[in-house]
Amino acid sequence: MVAAEAEWDDIGEINDLVISQDGDVMAVIVGVGGFLGIGEKDVALTMDQIHVMREADSPQDIFLVVRSSSEALKAAPSFKRQMTRSKTEMGSSQKPMALVAPKVEREGYARSDRSGLTAEMLTDARVYGVNGEDVGEISSLLLDSNGAIDRAVIDVGGFLGIGEKPVAVSFDELTVLRKENGDEVQIFIESSKEALEALPAYEK
Repeated sequence: MVAAEAEWDDIGEINDLVISQDGDVMAVIVGVGGFLGIGEKDVALTMDQIHVMREADSPQDIFLVVRSSSEALKAAPSFKRQMTRSKTEMGSSQKPMALVAPKVEREGYARSDRSGLTAEMLTDARVYGVNGEDVGEISSLLLDSNGAIDRAVIDVGGFLGIGEKPVAVSFDELTVLRKENGDEVQIFIESSKEALEALPAYEK
C-alpha cells in the first residue's frame, strides 16, 4: 500500500479484511510501522478511503493508494480485533461488525441450514468455539416477522446454570452441523466465552 503524496511511499500492508454478513468488504486492516511485522499497529480504512491502481505494463498487478502518510496512519486509532459484534474503531463510521460463521467439518455430520432445523433440535444444544471450547448453550430462539429463525440466545458463564448471562447472536453467525440420518446437532461460533460474556445481556 502506498500514500498518494508528492512521492508515493510504502506505508504498510494489508493484514485483514472486515467482511459483512452479505460478503461485502466493510474495511481493510492495514499494518503500519514496526519492522518485519514486529511492533506493527493495525488501523482500519473504509473502502471509500482507498483507490485501486494497476500497473500500466502489468494490469494483473494491483496496488492500493490512500491520501495519507505513514505518520498520519500511525496516529489513527488502533483497530481492535474483538470476537464480538461490538463496534470497531473505523474512524467516524462506527459500523457494527458481525461474526462470520466458521467453516467446520465433522465426520458423520453435514452442515444444515435453518430450514431443516427445529426448536427441539436447537434448544439446550451446546455451542462451541472453533477451538473446541464449550462457550455456552442455546436457551431460546428468536423468530423474524416471517416465522423463520433470526437469532439465537446463548447462555454463557455461570456454573451449573447459576449466574449465566443470556446474549443474542444472529443465526447467520452460527454453523450448525446435523448428524447424518439423525437429529443430533453440533453448533459452532467464531468466538470465545470471554468475548460472548462481553456482549450486552439479552432482555426478553
